Amino acid sequence: MSNHENTTPTGAADDGWRGLVWTSACLSFGCATILTLYGTKIYGAGSLLLAALSLPLWIGFLSAVLRIDAGRMRKKLLEIRQWRKPDWGENVENPYEIEFDQKKIVHFFLLGLLPCAILTIAALYMAATWTGEKMMYIPQNHLVLASILCAGACIIWLMVARTYRLAAEEEGVEDKELRTLGECAWESCWWLGIASLVLLVESGLGKLDPNLAGCCEAPFAWVIFFWVLAALLELMTRLVIGWMTTRTQSDSFTTPISVFLRYMIFVRGNPIQSFFFMLEQKWGVSFRSSWAIRFVARSTFPALVLVLFTWWALSSLYVVQLNEFGVRRDFGKIHEEIIQPGLHLKLPYPFGSVQTYPVKKVEMLPVGFDQSNTEQLSFLWSRKHGKEYELLLESGNRSIVIHIMVHYKIKEDPGGFFEYVKQFQNPQDVVYTFATRCLTELTHKATLAEIFSIQRDLFAKELHDRLQKYMDGNKMGVEIVEVSMLNLHPPTGEAAKGYLELISAGIDKKRMIVRAEKEYEVQLLQAQQQYSNILTQAEVVATQNVGTARAETFELLAVGKSFDLNPECFQLRYWLNAVQDILARKRLIITDDSIEVLYDMQDREQRDDASRALIRAQ
Repeated sequence: MSNHENTTPTGAADDGWRGLVWTSACLSFGCATILTLYGTKIYGAGSLLLAALSLPLWIGFLSAVLRIDAGRMRKKLLEIRQWRKPDWGENVENPYEIEFDQKKIVHFFLLGLLPCAILTIAALYMAATWTGEKMMYIPQNHLVLASILCAGACIIWLMVARTYRLAAEEEGVEDKELRTLGECAWESCWWLGIASLVLLVESGLGKLDPNLAGCCEAPFAWVIFFWVLAALLELMTRLVIGWMTTRTQSDSFTTPISVFLRYMIFVRGNPIQSFFFMLEQKWGVSFRSSWAIRFVARSTFPALVLVLFTWWALSSLYVVQLNEFGVRRDFGKIHEEIIQPGLHLKLPYPFGSVQTYPVKKVEMLPVGFDQSNTEQLSFLWSRKHGKEYELLLESGNRSIVIHIMVHYKIKEDPGGFFEYVKQFQNPQDVVYTFATRCLTELTHKATLAEIFSIQRDLFAKELHDRLQKYMDGNKMGVEIVEVSMLNLHPPTGEAAKGYLELISAGIDKKRMIVRAEKEYEVQLLQAQQQYSNILTQAEVVATQNVGTARAETFELLAVGKSFDLNPECFQLRYWLNAVQDILARKRLIITDDSIEVLYDMQDREQRDDASRALIRAQ
C-alpha cells in the first residue's frame, strides 16, 4: 500500500484508509444528528450546550465528505495526465479537464462553501436567539444520563483519533488530509469529554443549590460557539482560495480542510504538547532542551493549583440582583438576615452558599381552568375550550365554572420573607390548593341565581381576603396582590345548550320590547304628523270657503240694491245678457233688402275659415 501511495502522482492514497474515513463520517453524522435533535428541542427537552456540541461534529462530517470527494478529484486529475491527444485533431480539448472543472465547482462550492455558510448561519442564529430567558438547559434528571452518553461518545472518538494517528505515522505515508481528520477526531473527543465532566459537575451543584442550574452549561456553550465561528471563517477562506488556485495542470490535489486553530490545539492529541509542537514547527521555537522541559514540568502543576485556588476563592463572591433578596447559609445554617441587592462575601464553596428569591416578581396563577395549552383568557363558554373544573352549588345537582387569576409574590417584610424561606417549597401548588378551597367555600352554599347576580368585584375581594387569611394563618410568607375574575358560566355540555337558550330568549325578549317601543314611537310620530297636515289643509279650505261665501254674499247684496233702484232696467240687462249667451252659441245672419247688407253673426274664426275655404275653391 505504501509503494502504491508513493508512486501515485496525485498525492496520498485514496483507498487504503477509505473505510476509516467513511466510519468517521458516519459517526460524525450520527452524533451530530442526535445532539441537534435534542439540543434544538425537535425531539427532547432542548439544550444550548448540546446544540453547540453538534456544530464541531458537523464540521468533522463535512471534512470527511470533502476528503472522500478529494479522492475522486485525484482520480480525475490522473486521467487528465494519462490522456493523449489523438493524431486526427489539432485543437481537440482534453475532455477530462472539463469534467475536472465541473467537479471542482461541486467540491468547493456545493460540498464546501454552501454547508459552511449554513453552519455559520445556524451558529449565529442560536447564539443570538437562545439568550436570557430563552436559554435552554438540560433538565436536572437528565444530566447524569447525558454525561454518561457524552463520556461513551468520547471513548469512541478517542479510538478513532488513535487510529488516525497510526495511519498518519505509518512509514511512507504523507497525507495531510488524514492528519486533519485525526485532528477533527481529537477535537470531538475533547469537546465530548469536557461536556461530560461539565454536566456531571452541574448535576452535583444543582442538587446542592437549585439556583445554580445552567451555571456550567452556558459558559462552555459560548466557548464552543466562538471556536466554531472562528473555525468556519478560516475554513471558508481556505475553500475560496483553493477554488481560485486549483489548476488542472497540477501534479496532485489536496482539499483545504485543515484549520490552523484545530492544528494548534489537537495536532498531537494533547493540547499542551500540540501547542509546543506547533511553536516548533511553525516558528522554530524548540522546547527540547532539558531546562525548558524542567521549567514547564515544574511550573505547570503550581500554575494549575494557583488557578484552581483562585477559582475556589472567587466562589466567596456573590451578587444579589435588584429584584431579589438573599439568604446566606453557612455549613447548612440559615442566617436570620436579609441580604439586600449588591455584591457580598460568603464562605467559599462548599462551606457557604447563598439563595436568592425574586421578591419583586409577581406571579400569575390560573385557578378553575387549565391554561397550559393556550394563552387566551376569553372564550365562548358554550363550546369546549380546554380543561375546566366545575364547582357544585347548594342543591348539589347544579354546577358552575369560575375562572380566576391569582397574582401573588413573596413578602418583603423580614418575618414574612423568612417564613417563605423556611417553610415554602412549592408555592404554586400551595396557592392553587388554597384558592380552590376558597372558591369551594364561596360557592357550595350559594344558588345559581345568587352566583349570577353577585358583583364580580365584591366576589373577587371576598376571595382575596379569604386567600390571604389562609396564607397568613399557615405562615406561608406569600402576599396575595390581586384576585381577578375572568369568566363565570355554567359548565359546557348538554346543560350549556339550555343555559344558552335561556339567555338567548331573555336577550330576544329585550330586543323585541325595544323594537316594539321604537315602532310605537315611529307610528305615533307619523300619526301626529298626519293630524297636523289634515288640520292645516282643513283650515285652508275653510278660509277659502268663507272668502267665497263672503264674495257671493256681497254680490247678491249688490244685485238686490241694483234691482231696488230700477227693476225694469235690471230685468232688461239680465234679458240682454241671456239673449247674448244664447246667440253666442247660434249662427245668425241678418239681411236688409233695402240696403243689401249681409251681416254674418258667426264667430270671426269661423268666418275666416270659410273665407279661406272659398278662396281655395275658386
